[in-house]
Amino acid sequence: MSEWMVKLGAAAAITAACALAGRALCQKEQRRVSMLQAFIRALPQLRLSMLERLTPLEAALRESGCPLFAHIAGNMADGMSACEGWQRCREELTAQGAMLDCLLPEDLQRLDVLFESLGGTGKSGQQLLLDSAESGLLELLGKANARAEERGKLYTNLGLLLGLAIAICLL
Repeated sequence: MSEWMVKLGAAAAITAACALAGRALCQKEQRRVSMLQAFIRALPQLRLSMLERLTPLEAALRESGCPLFAHIAGNMADGMSACEGWQRCREELTAQGAMLDCLLPEDLQRLDVLFESLGGTGKSGQQLLLDSAESGLLELLGKANARAEERGKLYTNLGLLLGLAIAICLL
């Protein structure tokens, strides 16, 4: 095999690796989309448990199928309100590398609004709160999907261009 073929193979490998590295940089955006989807999927179950079955809030949060909601329920078992349980989770889980590190401040604010009043009003008030939370999270999910797609393309293309630049320098 000629030296030229080896250089071309190395250039192609470097270019592909850089493109994949660029794609990997947007994983946080994909995690945000997944997290928002999990919250949205959990709200109907929470609504059903709380408003139809009249399950206590702590148990309803556990039954929702959302790991964050279950974590908040665990805090409530320690005698905290839903708001206090959320605040503790927020402090613990928004650190770099934690479950909620992918969420933006606007996502956290939407969850603040939900947990400030969750379990604190009557059935109609809770219905309005959950409806508002769901519509707000759906809006955030739309923005998150657009951002993830945009950044995915951007980082992949930047990685590809960097890989090409390196390949050109090698040749």
